[in-house]
Amino acid sequence: MDWLRKTDWWLQVAIVICVIFAAPIIGGFTIFYGQIILGCIQLISGGFHFLTQLPALFRRGIIRYWTFVLLYLFICLLLGLLNNEILRHSKITLIIFFLIIPLMLSFYYLHWYRKLINYLSFHRELAGLIKS
Repeated sequence: MDWLRKTDWWLQVAIVICVIFAAPIIGGFTIFYGQIILGCIQLISGGFHFLTQLPALFRRGIIRYWTFVLLYLFICLLLGLLNNEILRHSKITLIIFFLIIPLMLSFYYLHWYRKLINYLSFHRELAGLIKS
């Protein structure tokens, strides 16, 4: 299971790197497509972590991640219900909202996920050392 978590983490890091380097070359919408792909992978990964038995230290982190994601999706829903005239005049705010916040959520999840992988690896190594 440890290799699956590490593979998942490296896949997410690779997507972030590809999005960051491909956006200036291909165009601005690359960031949105990359964030959609990364967001879907992180939601699936976060869902599996939420369902598994996590130490209390990491349980708070995943609950915080889900709270931020649900808040972000709620705000997206509210923005979708707003009048288009209001949204047309605040393009900079929307660009920041749709670019910066998902990237911050992605980096938060990657940071949290890396700490979890390191903790579980250390815990397994320590358990093996104690058994010897």
